[in-house]
Amino acid sequence: MKNRYWLALAGIAALSLPAAAGADWRFTKWGMPVADVVQLGRTSGVQQIADVRDDRVGPLQRLAIGKSTEAGIPVRVEFYFDPAGDGLQMVRFAPLKKMSCFEIEKALIAENGKGRADSSAQNIDDGRGGTLTFTMAKREWGGKGKDVIGFQHAMKDDESLDVCPWYIEPAS
Repeated sequence: MKNRYWLALAGIAALSLPAAAGADWRFTKWGMPVADVVQLGRTSGVQQIADVRDDRVGPLQRLAIGKSTEAGIPVRVEFYFDPAGDGLQMVRFAPLKKMSCFEIEKALIAENGKGRADSSAQNIDDGRGGTLTFTMAKREWGGKGKDVIGFQHAMKDDESLDVCPWYIEPAS
């Protein structure tokens, strides 16, 4: 059941993916093939993994993972690729230690400034004939020619689900 909610939230997030542009994150370049990301990231423990449908974000496939530190937080780094062959399209981060979404958002604000914030709500099927209302609070930094850093905080009935991925996408 939890996986179903996560997939729905990931689908909501994928609706706002911008088109690729020339930029990069650390040792990577947007559009880079998975083999190059793995080769360049080997000193950071980046390894290629198999595509798993439940780990996709929209059409993007998670094909490599590694570890890093972002905004002072030790994270698992997930590299997402376009199945049509357009290479690396998104880098997503998941904390390696238990943290609340509020703690993560606070660290990202300290690192990047206040950014732009908004939220949206969506009703989804709960699998038992009812619906659940999910609110996705979103904060972004960058844009207008700069890579976008995005943070999303999922809440159900105004209660945090502590599902709060953050990511970097190419500038649009």
